Amino acid sequence: MSESTIRRYTDALVRHDGNALLSCYHRHASFSDPIHPDLRAERVAGLLRFRLARIEAVQAETVWLAGDERKAQMLWRVRWRARNSDGLAAGRTRSLRVMSTFTFWEDEIVRQVDEFAPWAYLRQVHGLSGLVLGWLPGRLAGERERAALALDRFLEDQPTPLAPVRGAEIAT
Repeated sequence: MSESTIRRYTDALVRHDGNALLSCYHRHASFSDPIHPDLRAERVAGLLRFRLARIEAVQAETVWLAGDERKAQMLWRVRWRARNSDGLAAGRTRSLRVMSTFTFWEDEIVRQVDEFAPWAYLRQVHGLSGLVLGWLPGRLAGERERAALALDRFLEDQPTPLAPVRGAEIAT
């Protein structure tokens, strides 16, 4: 059932458990959000590993909106603290309201679409410049390009993204 998969997903995210998080996704899953508009299969797994590697702690408050065997919607506020490995607001706690729509196939996430205010994200990541310039369309396009390049660099240095990993290995 979709609700149990989402519970496993949020629990794994908060525990920083990469294996458990990856086990919630179908190997041909797709993912989309305002920063990563169209990721597929191995890049989805790579993004999950990338995000876990860049955060120290995660808190998630979820509100289950609707769900059945094939689709679910969840509104959540996620808070995370960035590692000092990136210069973009490193070490600061960030908070974002996200509307996630999940589509399931055989109790695995086959499609995830996250919606959030890009301006709020840019403001938190880039500070004052994000606050002042984050609403400009070119700024979002630039952030997408920066995020894609950062993910590419991360994946070049990693083993196959779909290979089983342990949470401790992800966090190094």
